[in-house]
Amino acid sequence: MTAVAPSDIVSASVEAGEQKTHVPGWQLALRGFLAVYLLGAATTLAVMVTDATGVEIVGAVLFPIGLTLVVLLGWELVTGAYGLVPLAALEKRVRVRDCLRVFGWM
Repeated sequence: MTAVAPSDIVSASVEAGEQKTHVPGWQLALRGFLAVYLLGAATTLAVMVTDATGVEIVGAVLFPIGLTLVVLLGWELVTGAYGLVPLAALEKRVRVRDCLRVFGWM
């Protein structure tokens, strides 16, 4: 397993935040809506399975699968936008106006 220096993590985060500002607004909104739909479905499934089986660990395992699918599909979570885009703005890689545009669409 290789170690990654903290400066490399920050650089990758700044780059990801900068890339988010170049995505069209309608794509940000669509990705956000799809992510919310999938997370809602995963939550509903986890609650239903927990209720049907009486085994709470089954539901606890199902919800993270939905969250993992959101990440793997490249859909947008508001927490990612709120964390990465301001970081790029602080590093002067994007304008504050671009940061606010992403917040508006999310």
